Amino acid sequence: MRTLIYLTLILVLPSLGFSRTWIVEKDGSGDYTVIQDAVDAAESGDVIEIGSGRYEEFQVMHFIYTNDVFIYPGDKSLTFRGAGVGETIVGPSDPNMTTHYAWGITSDVIGEDYIKVSGITFDNLNYRGIGVGFNYLEVIDCSFTDSSMANNWTIGISSSYSSASLIRNCYFENLPRDCISIFGPTTGMVIEDCQVVNCNYGMGFWDADTSDIVVRNCNLSAPQLPIGHAGSGFYVSSGASIEIDNCYVEYFDDAILVSDAHVVVHDSVLRFSDRGEISVTDDFSLNAYNNIMETEVGVLNVNGPGTNFISLNNNHFLRYGDGLYIKCNPEHWIWGEESLQVDMTNNYWGTQDVDEIAEYIIDGNDPPYIVNFFVVFLPLADGPVATEAITLDGVKALYR
Repeated sequence: MRTLIYLTLILVLPSLGFSRTWIVEKDGSGDYTVIQDAVDAAESGDVIEIGSGRYEEFQVMHFIYTNDVFIYPGDKSLTFRGAGVGETIVGPSDPNMTTHYAWGITSDVIGEDYIKVSGITFDNLNYRGIGVGFNYLEVIDCSFTDSSMANNWTIGISSSYSSASLIRNCYFENLPRDCISIFGPTTGMVIEDCQVVNCNYGMGFWDADTSDIVVRNCNLSAPQLPIGHAGSGFYVSSGASIEIDNCYVEYFDDAILVSDAHVVVHDSVLRFSDRGEISVTDDFSLNAYNNIMETEVGVLNVNGPGTNFISLNNNHFLRYGDGLYIKCNPEHWIWGEESLQVDMTNNYWGTQDVDEIAEYIIDGNDPPYIVNFFVVFLPLADGPVATEAITLDGVKALYR
């Protein structure tokens, strides 16, 4: 009987999904001192715990280009747990150490079950911190930095082919490209509680099958970058669809750029962008409500016609200097195209003077701008609109 039970356990236990934890420690006290050695020994479902220290070992791999890869899971679904941000560091101390495209974690295998990463800093990687196409990606409590700011293609996290993935409580600083870049097919992803500091671009979303993405409680700021070099806080293009909820975005070229895409933004603060708080072009839809928008340039910058829908309601607009509320760029329009009306009713403009508001709206009512683009802004809200983020100081306090 005991023999039968023992044989049964041998057959059943693997099917129950029991995983093994592999320990990587630089001082030799774990199973391995090199992360990739633990990855090579692991099976799908295993956990790799990585101790403190900087891990600079990589392998040269060839897929499309020649790449310097620090962690290559291949077709294995693995969980990587570091000792914490600033404790476990993946990447070279000297950015010149890698001469090819450098990846923190990547695989040329598409569609495997999952990759989970937590408690790791990815530093000085000249191409991607994490770049995978697994069915589920989870990145929690990680940071992505570029000490030199000299790597022109560094992206923090790049993902595609995922569903219901999660990026939470991650920090991005000094990256010259996107902090987060999401390609289709991707559905149901949540990005929350992340902070972006002085990166040339914030978060980018591409492709028509990138949909049902929610970004919430995130702070994106680029105060130290020169004008014209900060890109977009959010760049949404090529049919992608996202919701931006309770975010704080400042000092980018555009807080949000929508190009042939679909965006809902609410309960957020958008301020002091170089080209405008929201810029739209090509076929798009935009629904913005319960936001605070501060501008010295323009609240909304419309760069061309298409099959469009624009609705901005219950927002609080703060305009400084000679900045405009709305600007339509006529060089992108052709007379005779279908008329576009922008619904901007029930907003608070800082004034109840209708003529003053109209003076700072550039649309088809302003010769010589002969375009079929018209803003409807009456009725006005009686006073400042209640938003989830009640004051600017209150929003900033969330990130101190």
